[in-house]
Amino acid sequence: NFFGNYTVTETVANNFTFTNYIGFLTMFVLAAGIIFELPMAVYFLSKIGLLTPKFMRDYRKHSVVGILFISAIITPADIGTQLLVALPVYVLYEMSIFISAKVERDFESG
Repeated sequence: NFFGNYTVTETVANNFTFTNYIGFLTMFVLAAGIIFELPMAVYFLSKIGLLTPKFMRDYRKHSVVGILFISAIITPADIGTQLLVALPVYVLYEMSIFISAKVERDFESG
């Protein structure tokens, strides 16, 4: 109750509404769902030969910069929040390299 009714001055007011909360939650869940589809997308792209583990390893540094850049845009201006967003995405990228290598190994073996 304190945080819902607290005001600094009369000109600054809280604008929390249920509609805003639902909109934020929907966008957050949708974005997380899209990000966590990365390994599946890599699997299918590797399966049809458009993506190789060598390509992903060669461009790993570029991917890290891109991940950090995008996480800096979508998070507030502190490094902690940026890393909380960037680290899981980077782990998914590394898992995707492993998945792509397994697809390539399976294709070569038979």
